[in-house]
Amino acid sequence: MLGGVVDFMIVNAPGLTQHIASGKLRALAVTAPQRQPDVPDVPTTAEAGMPEFVAGSFFGAYVRAGTPPDIVRKLNAAFNAVAAMPDVAEGFRKLGAAATQKSPEEAAAIYRRDIDRMKDVVTRAGIAQME
Repeated sequence: MLGGVVDFMIVNAPGLTQHIASGKLRALAVTAPQRQPDVPDVPTTAEAGMPEFVAGSFFGAYVRAGTPPDIVRKLNAAFNAVAAMPDVAEGFRKLGAAATQKSPEEAAAIYRRDIDRMKDVVTRAGIAQME
């Protein structure tokens, strides 16, 4: 973009905020459900008229199916405690991410929702047939 080779791109904002602030790049929208602290004046895609265009990443820890629920809960509590640490949250923020605390059920629901959404995208685009 800065070299004039491409006219449009979707990327993580942290590496570009300095160029947005200087006026070298113009941010049209953020794909997160809410405005981002590093670029608070940039609307979300929903605010820009594209309410269904929400994209992002979700990272989690996974265990083998059948892992005892008490072990899952202990691991979840430990990961959530780390995610709540201010220095960890700040490190994620610098990468354009948010360190959030989720229950195993919430994380599974996000995972299933994303899989279902991507199945639809892949199928409609003719990339592959997914069951």
